[in-house]
Formats: sequence, C-alpha cells, structure tokens
Amino acid sequence: MLLWAQESSLRAGQPTWVFLPELGGKRPLVWIAVAWPHASHQEEIGYFIADMATAKAYPGEPARHLRNWAEAIGLSVQAWSGPEGAAVHGVVPRENLLSAVEWFYTALSHLPIGQPLVWEWHKRNYLRQWRGFSLERELLWRLRGRSLRPAAFSYEETALYVQRYLRPDSFRILVGGKLSLREKMQLQRKKIRPSYPMSDTMPLPSPPSYLPPDTTEENLWAYPAYVALLITTPPSWGEKVAFLQAFFTRWEREAPPLRKAGYFLSNREYFLQARLDGKSYRFLRHLSYLKPKDTLELSAWQTAYVLARTRLLSFPETAPDVWIASTLREDTVLLPDTLPLRVWEQGWPFQARGIWLTNADVEADTLAFAPVVPLDTAQAPCIAPDLFWHGKGSPPLSEWGTALQLYRACAPDMHCDLIAYYHRRKARDQRLKEAHALRKKLISGYGIPAQTLQVVLQKAPADYPEKALRLRCKSTQ
Repeated sequence: MLLWAQESSLRAGQPTWVFLPELGGKRPLVWIAVAWPHASHQEEIGYFIADMATAKAYPGEPARHLRNWAEAIGLSVQAWSGPEGAAVHGVVPRENLLSAVEWFYTALSHLPIGQPLVWEWHKRNYLRQWRGFSLERELLWRLRGRSLRPAAFSYEETALYVQRYLRPDSFRILVGGKLSLREKMQLQRKKIRPSYPMSDTMPLPSPPSYLPPDTTEENLWAYPAYVALLITTPPSWGEKVAFLQAFFTRWEREAPPLRKAGYFLSNREYFLQARLDGKSYRFLRHLSYLKPKDTLELSAWQTAYVLARTRLLSFPETAPDVWIASTLREDTVLLPDTLPLRVWEQGWPFQARGIWLTNADVEADTLAFAPVVPLDTAQAPCIAPDLFWHGKGSPPLSEWGTALQLYRACAPDMHCDLIAYYHRRKARDQRLKEAHALRKKLISGYGIPAQTLQVVLQKAPADYPEKALRLRCKSTQ
C-alpha cells in the first residue's frame, strides 16, 4: 500500500497543505500538524518555539485564552523538533478541524518574541525539565554534540530563528484522514498573518562540527550498562519498520533490556537509548545480523510488522519522527501490507555506533548469557505458541500446525485457544464460522486432539485488523 499525499498551495506566500488520507482514516479524531523546516543545528530552538506556541504554562491572558480555546474544541497539542524542522501538532474532533487550524494560526502568529521579559519567563520554565543529573540526557548531548545542551541559545538567536523560519510560505500543514474536496477548500482559504517582521537576510550561527565516536567506557552511574546508539536502518520505509520490529522482537525474547526508548533521527538512522543488564548488553554487543531462525520467529516478525504498521497509520500523533520528518524531507512513505518472503528470509545486517557505558558488574551479572537454541534442533525448547495473524491472504495453517505439534511433543497436557476477533456485532457469526473451519483443518491435518483446541470469540481492539486471529496455548499442569 502506497501512503500517498496530496500537496497543494493555492496562493503565493501561504502554507503548503499536505493531505494524508490513509492516516487515521476511520477515527473520529483528525491529526493535524503545522511544521516548518530549519537548519539541523537549530533543533533545540525549534522545540523551544513550538513548545512556546502550545501555551501550556504561561499565566498571561493570551496564553490563557489559547488554552481555554483548545479545551473548548477538544484540541490536544504537542511540540516536536528534529534535524529537519519543528512542528506543533495534535488531534481534534473532525467537526472542529477548521477551528483547530485557526487556533494553530493564532498561536504561531502571536508568539511573544518581541517581549524579552516574557521570553525569559518561558526560558526559565523550559529549563525546569533539565534540572538535576540525568544519564540519558548526558549521553544524548554527548552523542549529538554539546550544542544541544539546554539553553545554549540567546534571546537574539531565538528572534533570528523566528524571523528566518516561521514564514507562512515555509509552513507545511499535514492533515490525516479522508476529507472531502469541500473540506479541503475550506481549510486552504484560511490565511495566516504573522505579527513579527520577516527577513530573508538574517544571519544565523554556523553549525558545530563533530563526529559522534563509538566508545566503551566504565562509569559507575551506568549499572550495569547503558547505551546511546545510532542504528543504521534499511533505505525503504517498509523495511525500516520490519527491521526494527524484528530487532525488538528478538531482543525482548532473548535478552530484554531494563528500559529502552528510541526514535528516527534521520532518514537512515534510528536513535536508541537503553539501560541494560549483563545479558542484554552482551546480546547487543554480539548482534551483527538479523535473520529468522525458524518459521515461528519469521511469523512473529511478520506479525510485529503488521501491528507496528497499523499503529503508525492509525495513531500518527505518536510518530512525528516518521510523518512530520519525512514530509519535511520530501520522502515517499511506502508501507506495504506485507513484505516479500525473500526479504524476511535474507534478513538485515545490524550496524550500531555510539556510546557504551559499563562497569565491572556487567561481567559479573547474575543473569548469565545463554544463547537461545533454535527450534529445528533435536532438543527444541518448550515454548507455548502465542501467534497473531493480521487477516491478509490465507491463514498460516502450516506454521500454526507445526507450532502445535512441537509444543504438544513437550507439553502433552496443552490447552490452546483459537481467538477470532470481530469489530461489529453483525460480523460475529461469520467470524465464528471461519474460526471453526480453521480449527477443523488443524485437527484433521496435523493430528491435534480436538479437546485441546477450542474457539474463542472476542471484541477486537480499535487498532486490530478486520479478520485478525490469534493462537494462544498454555500447559494445564
């Protein structure tokens, strides 16, 4: 499936509209973002400006008016900034979309840049989040350059940023969801009139020059290990998502981290921070290639990809590093329903560079590193199947049948549920019929005892596909 966008700009000097009909098309909420490009070294100032526009904290009357207005129309607003640019984005009920656009225009047109005292208040409030020592922030600043340390900008630099970048013709307004032609025309007729002077010749500071090293250091704060990594991802968006989901699935299965967080830093790099125990640290250190070990892992990776794709399309507000950044880079986002089997089978190289903090305890960790034995060996581990099918194509009969046979060999007392999900009540009978037909095939074709496999009907969560199925097993001992 090609996630296609319609771009248009009716008048010179006005924003460019980017309509993304596939994003959250079935939700009553519409996602909207007002984004603008900037130089990569202006990322922190961009976030400061976007955060100022959200008017979440300032006690003055204009900010209070914006907060009350947003609450009245059901608008939830967030700030975002990256190397490509910055944005203010949020979700709003579809019937209030026009009011939301007017809210964004008002907030961005009346930034208190011409009031140094107000700017100082915003800066002090912004700095509160950086008080105290944080190893996560310290590694982020070290990996990406000291210029990103908070408040490394002045009032003059902020004013120059606004005059240079916050121009109506620089804005990209992203709207997720299917809109009629009339709705699009109504949106495009609204004009933005900034209240601050424009300039094309304002000088800006030069970006710092640095090359993030790949280092291993001993540090007592990092018990027992902590990493900040830049992971190289495949070129196409479908493979990016598939690669990361394969990585996270194996990582969580074999050596789960104590804590992790990450986002796309550029078109080809994913930024990952994680706190690790010894087992997880050694897993990352020895990982050089991702390739499925067996059909069960292949199925798990494919399922994880489908769920991640569904989340990205259904809840774009959770992934501004994908949708806003790709729009500012003018990328084409291609998220197919599935990837060709050869892509999964050949796998991907795993390349990561960054900062690895360890101490002596990482080698003496009580969680000893033990490689997972592949299921195709003589002594297969007794892993209870918990498999999800996204409902596209034909059900994975052979993979599920093989999984049931392997599990029954080591757990004769197994009990399995074949869960069929439905969204609408009128689809219950049809879903039940389809699930029973698949159960009969598993029983007759793979020798599964009938009493160990039952059909369960459940209401589907909002982000589940229409014909999703799940096979979940356990031992009754």
